[in-house]
Amino acid sequence: MSSRIRSLGVTVAVALACVGAPACSAEVPGEAEAGGGGAGAGDADSSNEALSTAPSAPSPVAADRTRFLTCPVLDTDKPARATFRGKTYAYKTDEEARFRSPGWEARVGLDDHALDGLVPASDRAMVIDVRRVGGRPAYAYFGAHGLAHDPYEPWSSAKIMAASAAMARVRAETDARVGGPASVSAGAVGDLVTAMETYSPSGGVPGASNEIAGYFLTIAGAERTNALFGEGWLNLTGDESGFHVSRDAGRTRSAWGAAPYAAGRTWTMPRGPSYTATPDARMVDDKPMSALAQAEWLKRLSQHALAPESSLPGFQAEDLDVLFYGRPAPSTGSTQVGGMLAGISNYVANAVAGTSALGAAETVARIDTVNGGRSNWRIFDKVGWGDSTSRSRSEVVLVSYTCLPGYDGGHELVIALRTSVPRSSVAAAGQVAQATMNRLVAEALKVRATN
Repeated sequence: MSSRIRSLGVTVAVALACVGAPACSAEVPGEAEAGGGGAGAGDADSSNEALSTAPSAPSPVAADRTRFLTCPVLDTDKPARATFRGKTYAYKTDEEARFRSPGWEARVGLDDHALDGLVPASDRAMVIDVRRVGGRPAYAYFGAHGLAHDPYEPWSSAKIMAASAAMARVRAETDARVGGPASVSAGAVGDLVTAMETYSPSGGVPGASNEIAGYFLTIAGAERTNALFGEGWLNLTGDESGFHVSRDAGRTRSAWGAAPYAAGRTWTMPRGPSYTATPDARMVDDKPMSALAQAEWLKRLSQHALAPESSLPGFQAEDLDVLFYGRPAPSTGSTQVGGMLAGISNYVANAVAGTSALGAAETVARIDTVNGGRSNWRIFDKVGWGDSTSRSRSEVVLVSYTCLPGYDGGHELVIALRTSVPRSSVAAAGQVAQATMNRLVAEALKVRATN
């Protein structure tokens, strides 16, 4: 079976072999690697068995398509203490954590060995368990092997950082008047996000995922985006996460191995103003991310409405709606599926369902059951995968936010996972990713309140 991918402007046929399911979309060869200073020429990529069977067939989605931005949990006042793997943790709210000040990792009580035994020693993971305490989100942080800040190559999972940073920058430049609901010459920004997620055309936008992500990063600006990992927003301590500008002034490929998509500089809102951006033409050749950085970025986006003091500067609820669901719904009750909801990874869905041996309809039914018989659960994610020649590794990376409103009064999980195996095929890394995700989700769903 083969899939067509784009490399240096040339369409190439690449043989794909998947275990357990037909192959789907492939990443572009030669994505930049953490610590490598540039794209590895000749790196070959293939898909893996836990991705959906085709780029046009997104992962299972609940029947309830309401575009909510805050998980509608049933219990909004859980105890602030809970037990995970036999140990009791005190969940911290944004007020207690003071995320806008350095050192918050210690204030939230990050346990960087809580996942030991669940995650292979060569892999990286972060689980952020979210519960409502007095109507406010509160968090517990679980890492593995003491490596929460250890950087790795995130592959395409980092694309959501570029997209959200682009929307935030446009908002900042326009006093919040222009943002995610806008359109550019290529189409709606929401369709760009959906095409980036699905690797398939959306609303006239081609399925050029790598090129679109590169476009978003030029709008956001690499240095501006880097600042968001530090004092500009996340305030990570001793963390090297970011998008590193290439020292090669003649470089034309973005952080995802392709020239940025020419989507257009002018963002125009449906019924309002427009803004013409000045793209940052400098290309990025290195984008190290840590599991904590990836998970924290998505966690703060997911809690945008309930914890505005920790939200991405400039970012608005409309922007989150576009990132999560794609182009704004044309009408009330629309059933369209786009944005991160349409991601092509099934890792988390399989783990929640308790098996990867089901079809989409059966998986949805199983998750409905886990969710107390309710069909209003959500899984927003972005997967990345690649086969590195320079490091001789095959890898899968996933960052996801899961909302299960009906499970144990409501359960929210943010997970970042990187699996890496000796170079053989990405399918092998995918098998490890699914097995690891199964263990992580199973244990996370066992979290119970304690007094």
